[in-house]
Parts: sequence; C-alpha cells; structure tokens
Amino acid sequence: MSGAALVGPRGGPTPRRRVIIVGGGIGGLVAARALGLRGHEVTLLERAPRFAPVGAGIVLAANAIAVIDALGVDLRPSGALLDRMDTADADGTLTSRLDLAALRPTVGPALTLHRAELHAALAAALPPTVELRLGATVEALELGAKPTVRLAGDAPLRAELIIGADGLRSAVRRQLLGEEALRPAGEACWRAVVPAPPMVTEGGGAVEHWGLGCRFGVVPLSGARAYVFLTRARAAGLPDLDPTALDAIFGAFGGAAAALWPALRAGPLLHHDLLEHRTHAWGAGAAWLLGDAAHGMTPNLGQGAGMAIEDAMALALALEGQAALPAAHAAYVQARAARARTVADRSRRVGQIAGWQAAPLRALRALALRLTPASAAGRAYAALAAPGRALAAAWAALPPA
Repeated sequence: MSGAALVGPRGGPTPRRRVIIVGGGIGGLVAARALGLRGHEVTLLERAPRFAPVGAGIVLAANAIAVIDALGVDLRPSGALLDRMDTADADGTLTSRLDLAALRPTVGPALTLHRAELHAALAAALPPTVELRLGATVEALELGAKPTVRLAGDAPLRAELIIGADGLRSAVRRQLLGEEALRPAGEACWRAVVPAPPMVTEGGGAVEHWGLGCRFGVVPLSGARAYVFLTRARAAGLPDLDPTALDAIFGAFGGAAAALWPALRAGPLLHHDLLEHRTHAWGAGAAWLLGDAAHGMTPNLGQGAGMAIEDAMALALALEGQAALPAAHAAYVQARAARARTVADRSRRVGQIAGWQAAPLRALRALALRLTPASAAGRAYAALAAPGRALAAAWAALPPA
C-alpha cells in the first residue's frame, strides 16, 4: 500500500505508510484506529497473549472524549457521565467544586469507566485493515534504510514508521535512548473498583478527600460501582502496607470515603509507586513515541490517558499532507511537546500541594480552595480541554480518506 496517496490539509500528497505500533494500551489503540481510518497499513503489536480485564477505573475529561468522539467511538454505553469533581477535607467537608454538568454544553462531557471497559471498546473499534498481533514481544529495532522490528520467536517486521506506545517502561524508548531511571513522585497509590451504595453513585460526582499527606478519591462508575484511589506520601520501593497500616491511614476518612472503606478492606488493592519520566522524548527518524512512552507523568490531573489520546490524533494529523517523515515528526513534536510538558508540570505541582503535611500549609491550602471562585475553576478546566477539542475539530475538517 506504500506510495498510494491521500490528499492532506497541507495541499500535498499523504503517502499511505506501513506503520507498526508497539503497545496495545489506550494510546496504541487510538493511534491504530486513527491511522487505519486514514488508509495507513497498520500492525499493532501487544506483548500480552490476550486482552484481559485488568486495571481499575479512569476519568476521561472533555479533551479526551472530544478526540474519541471524533474517531467515531461511542463510550457512553459503558461509561457514566461525571457531573462534578469535588475536593474535601478528610472529614468530608467540601472545599471546592467543579460543576462539570454546567460546563458540558460548551466544553463537552467527561466520562468515568472501568479501564477494562475502555480498553474493550477501543479494541472493538479497530478498523478491519489493522492487523492485531497478541503475544508479540519486541526484542530490538533496526532503524536503518529499512526500519525493522525484531520479535521474540517470530519473523521480523518491516515498516516505514515504528510508533512506541508501550508505556512508562517502553521497550521502544529504551532502544532509542538506553536505560533511564524514572523519577519517583514521592507517593504510593492503591486502587480498586468496588460495589458502591446509592449515596456514591447517584449523585454523579467524584470527590477527592485531602488528609495529612494522603488522599482518598472516589469516582462513581456505571453498574453501582466506584473507582477508589488512595495516595500516601512515601518513598518509592517500599513494600506494600498491610491492612492494619492502611486502616490506620485511611480508615478515619469521612463522607463517601467512609461509606466505601469496608468494601476496600475486604478485597485486594492494586499497589504501585507514582513515577514519571525525568525528560520527555518524542523519538526521531522512523521511530516515534507517544503517551507514557514519551512523557509518563503523575496522575494528579487525571490526564495521563488524555495526553496519550491527544498524542495519537496529533500524530495521525501530522502525517497528513507530509511526504517526508522528518517534516511530519517536526509537526508532531511542535503540536505536542509544550502541551505535554505543561500538563506534566501542573500535575506534579498538584501532587506536591496535596502532600503538604505541615498544619499551616494545609490550612492555607484549604483556604485557597474555598476562596477560588467556581467561575475560575471552570475557566481552568475549559482551558485544559481546549487543545483536545481543537484536535478533534482538525480531524473533522479532513477530507475523506
């Protein structure tokens, strides 16, 4: 298919390229759909032998939903509309509210989903022209005149473009840059999806309780469930806490947290340290990076998946009308580097502020949250969503493939 042309927005021909995407997570799936819809010949490699229903919950803000909608994927059957996002003290006293329902007509919807359900919906939406290979482990890249992906126990694959969408510990990034140490964010996280009472699910709102160096987040999901995340200021690499220690830290929270703590204590929690890349990297030549492979960031803004989704669409748009890969890559980096850096830096700052333990700083934090006008919070959220909505608009303006 290489050499057949599409008409791109820059007025020149868009070659239909042979593309290999490494990583079948959220970013890789979105990229595969976008590139497949534009006529590129795509092979998606995923090292897992099957797509399993793993993970916890996720919030997709308006920027991410705009991109997914533009690609023709409807997540609403499996998702739940999020009407508001609150912060509260440890006892449940409200300190701030972002009214997402009021912003929905102008900014767009936010949805909550189980990660497995999001993944399943994106996998089901792969165009029939995309070849999906499960159980494919990348051993090496060869980036000479004929870019090649060497696989464990299988024949090598050649492509014009190789995309690393394989997460925080990306094999593609490692091939390009060597071994890199991830930066600890100074927090550990525990996550779970649990049954939830009506007081949690029927209000349509998420809440994040901020305590003494710890947070307790509650996000309603469809099907009378809630996604719960706990964070604790803690050095990286320490062993998981036992139930008694977790109970001492999180068992005294009030509000929605108190209603869900018994269910959390009864089941296993996913535990990991929060890590991020010290530097962002976008690849070069015939090997590009997106999502966590490019800019793994802390989850404090809930934008890790959102940035990967935006990356995927920006990458596909960058290839439109560009006959030369270097020019397309430059357009991709220009579209994404500053955006990803801004979101990552802001996310890190939010985590640092949330982790304040000194009483005067915590009092100042609570006062600042209470005094911030709802209109200011709404404008900040709209500004955060705007780049994703702009990408969706650019996609909608493309001529037919």
